[in-house]
Amino acid sequence: RPWFTPGLLGPLALTFSAVSLWATVTLASHFLPGWASTQVSGEAGPEGFLDALNTTHRVLLALNVTLLAPVVEEFVFRGMLMRRWIAARGFWPGIVGSAVVFSLLHPPNWLGSFAFGIVAGVLYLWSGSLLLPILAHVINNLFVTLTILAGELAPSEPEPVPTIDELQAQWLMPVIMLLLAATVVAAVVRPLVPGARARADTI
Repeated sequence: RPWFTPGLLGPLALTFSAVSLWATVTLASHFLPGWASTQVSGEAGPEGFLDALNTTHRVLLALNVTLLAPVVEEFVFRGMLMRRWIAARGFWPGIVGSAVVFSLLHPPNWLGSFAFGIVAGVLYLWSGSLLLPILAHVINNLFVTLTILAGELAPSEPEPVPTIDELQAQWLMPVIMLLLAATVVAAVVRPLVPGARARADTI
């Protein structure tokens, strides 16, 4: 079960992250139409950057994103920052504070990154080891990397870019999906919280 949990939470966190990005862009179309238009048009995506890389550089980038980045980020945000804040301020302030800092460094999907930071923090404290949050992080980043590479290797007909009016008209569906995804993630994480809190008391 300890290894099954991050294996389950990795894809769940990724699903929540994707839905939260969709909801963020859709809701932002009401308040920041220029920013929302940039996001859905792909101008803010990695396509141009990836086109400039050769195969070797793409492989190195993929290894960095899927293996090195999760190890470094979990060590910094959970192993160092969160532990210190929990020792100084308590269980939830430490977890939430480190998740906020983590999310600020992962634009534009701040909400999804924040939720992942909470999940990774609880996993770390519950297991007493960085291995499980690193595994969940690797799974999350691996799915993202494979999705991007699949799109690069098998280009399809470009889909029409939604207009701002279309985004504003469909705001309800992403909100409902976001609430459902959040409920599922919370249902999986909640049983781990008592054990995580008990370990936090020993920090």
